[in-house]
Amino acid sequence: MVDGQLFKAAFQRSPVVFFGETHNFSITRDFIISHIEQFRDAGVTHIAIELPLDFQHNIDEYYNTGDEEGILKIFNLEDRVAKDMAYSFLRLIKAAKENGIFIQLFDVSTTVRSDSLDVRLSDRYNSQLATNIYSIIVKNPQAKIAVLCGGMHAKKSMIPRYLMDNFSVQSTSFDVVSIKPFSRDRNFDGVIIGVSGVGQMKPLSRRDPNTPEISEEEKNKIEALAKAEIEQGQFETIDVTVVEQAQEKIVQAKVVKVDLGKAGGDHFNRSAEGTRLSADGSVADQQDIIIVVNSQTSKEVQEEAKYHEAREIYLMSQDKSQHEAHVIASAETRQDDKRFIKQDGLTAYDMWQLINMTAEERQAIIEETEADREWQHNVIRDAGINVDEAKEYEARLRQMAQNMNGDATIEDMEKLASTRPALPTVAVSPPAPQTYAGIDLSRIQITII
Repeated sequence: MVDGQLFKAAFQRSPVVFFGETHNFSITRDFIISHIEQFRDAGVTHIAIELPLDFQHNIDEYYNTGDEEGILKIFNLEDRVAKDMAYSFLRLIKAAKENGIFIQLFDVSTTVRSDSLDVRLSDRYNSQLATNIYSIIVKNPQAKIAVLCGGMHAKKSMIPRYLMDNFSVQSTSFDVVSIKPFSRDRNFDGVIIGVSGVGQMKPLSRRDPNTPEISEEEKNKIEALAKAEIEQGQFETIDVTVVEQAQEKIVQAKVVKVDLGKAGGDHFNRSAEGTRLSADGSVADQQDIIIVVNSQTSKEVQEEAKYHEAREIYLMSQDKSQHEAHVIASAETRQDDKRFIKQDGLTAYDMWQLINMTAEERQAIIEETEADREWQHNVIRDAGINVDEAKEYEARLRQMAQNMNGDATIEDMEKLASTRPALPTVAVSPPAPQTYAGIDLSRIQITII
């Protein structure tokens, strides 16, 4: 459980606190339910939910009569994803009512609401959502509002900015991570790692280069593209190890290639027809495990991503959180000299990430300290992974980022070369195409002075 002092401090700082979520997953809502008494004790009077204002009367009717059917009617119960969301929101609304906290919907009316990503992320749209939240304060000047909305809207540059610019209302913004720690950057005041109602607060620090941000809308697009590839037979099948009832078993996963932008890979448990996730968040319907790798990267990066996602699935079946599984899987690939470490001492994926980062993003990596990585180091130590080797790798990663930013000295280059792990001797094969991590090396000119 997260210490209740966190919520008290947040609501003392500002009357509005955002909790970003991924709508299709209940983890953030479960997190709030499990901490609802701490919310109450922190003085929260309202929970604002990103559902259309049209249905506020359904909420009010429930508070007056206890009619749960009215809440369920907000959702299309014939759709399995929507049905899961309906009962998840119902649990949250019931918990709020039992603790004397009001529910206020704040999304725009269904008559003007749009599912277009461009529209929902537009200035006009977020300004309107900010206005709807501010109307709660106008009616209740002493209100303390916990806002539950999509992670993109919770960014400081989105609804929180319009609350400040338009109404001089300061807010605090948390990202509650339910899939991966995509938002460990300056877009939020902090990140809460929330899994099945259990939370751990981690102060915001440097961005992890292996957790590029994918918005909820982008993730939904990726899943739709992946399912379309499967329906067309464009996938391969691999064996994945999972743990069920303390026994390891082999199950099959479908691997598809989709343009993931800056991300290397992803996975989810979906069938072509819809969601199949167990109520407690455990791996369910194993035949529906789908691993997605980035079609725009080299085969080396795709193979690394495939291994990484398979390891995450295994670790999560052992009750590791997604964040912990990601950290452990990353550490494992970074210490596998024979399979993933390349001539520069980094994995193909890490090199691809660095190449595609801005100088500012690389600088954030350069400035990382051991204190910034303490949580990750503790996780991999508990997993039996050599932390000293992990630190050596991180030093090489920072040095390569420094080299790419143009400030490397000859001593830096020599130091990097001396810390590279020894590579296995392999037989010489015919010349291969001169590419690395998707980069055409023949187009790069190297001058030694």
